[in-house]
Amino acid sequence: MSIPSDQGIRKVCPRCGRTFLCHAAQIARCDCMKLPLTPATTASIQDRYDDCLCAACLQDLSADTPTAQSDAEPETVSGTTRK
Repeated sequence: MSIPSDQGIRKVCPRCGRTFLCHAAQIARCDCMKLPLTPATTASIQDRYDDCLCAACLQDLSADTPTAQSDAEPETVSGTTRK
């Protein structure tokens, strides 16, 4: 469930169940833009989850992302509708 807020959209992370503020509408503030996610990690997230993940889960999933990828643009996973 999504509940609009002045600071973002309050959502429940489909991975861990925690409530968090999603900033997909303000992509520069979005947690997924702050972490280095490879295209493979992004695709995996989109395949497994049908909505945005919280910062803790994104951090956990990005832990396997090589730092050599930091030169590449991070990919956003916000607004995902795939199952």
